[in-house]
Amino acid sequence: LYLYDTSHPERGAAPVEVDDFELASRLSFFFWGSIPDEALLEIAASGRLSEQDTLAAQIDRMLLDKRMKRFCDSFPSQWLQLDRLVSSVPDRNRFPDFYFSKYRLSMHMMLEPLLIFETVFVENRPITQLIDSDFTYRTAKLDQAYGPLNCASGKNSGDQVTTLTFQRLPVTDRRNGGVITNAAVMTMTSGPERTKPITR
Repeated sequence: LYLYDTSHPERGAAPVEVDDFELASRLSFFFWGSIPDEALLEIAASGRLSEQDTLAAQIDRMLLDKRMKRFCDSFPSQWLQLDRLVSSVPDRNRFPDFYFSKYRLSMHMMLEPLLIFETVFVENRPITQLIDSDFTYRTAKLDQAYGPLNCASGKNSGDQVTTLTFQRLPVTDRRNGGVITNAAVMTMTSGPERTKPITR
């Protein structure tokens, strides 16, 4: 089921101020990926949501809600275009684990920048930590790909499920911190056998 909104102003028209219900919907879908809750709708109905103090209070409330997890998963993956990692084709001879491992290396790569983003967001760290952080997250497989940061391996019980453990680790080499130089972005901006500096 799709809802097509035909109420947008024509191209070139002057900006149109949104009403409180439209503002509530935009906030809710941006932060929570869902419809506004009852509290937000009640404030919108009262006509107070667009007031600066009320709006700030509601944003603070929404940021503390567990539904913000959806934002932490969806926004950075869209921002960094992590879906491109699926179509990346590193050289099969040099990077066989990228293709043939039981748990593909690309899965580990994709989660690393998401965890960094979520940590910066949840801990209210400076936004510069996204590109120059003093920590990162590693699994044993990522440790093999990057070089060791002393990451413990996951538990494997024969035919049982393998536990993939991400560990938060400090980094001293600035090339290891942040989302720009991590394996996901490096892989997406490389060809099978060479880098693409212009793309990066």
